[in-house]
Amino acid sequence: MRNLATQYGAHVTMVVHPVKTDGDGDLDILHLGGSCSVTQEADNVLTIQRRRDDRDRGKIRKFLYISKNRYGGRKVEIDQLEMVFQPTTYSHTMIDHSAKN
Repeated sequence: MRNLATQYGAHVTMVVHPVKTDGDGDLDILHLGGSCSVTQEADNVLTIQRRRDDRDRGKIRKFLYISKNRYGGRKVEIDQLEMVFQPTTYSHTMIDHSAKN
């Protein structure tokens, strides 16, 4: 895949599921299933994780983690954005909580 992307200047998106975890801890590159070379060869690795709210255990929150960004540097302070679903547009709004501090 890497050779194909480089040869044709194309972006390749792969979906890799994490291995089972024991709780609501943060996912990182080591939790991704399959070959380690998938994350080594990738220029960007984004992880989406659903977690229970710390204060309201009945509420589920979604987060986007920027696990790897080879050429772009840091885009947000803590490389974590909350994804808030917008039912009217069937899309998500990204919230950078670090910008509020």
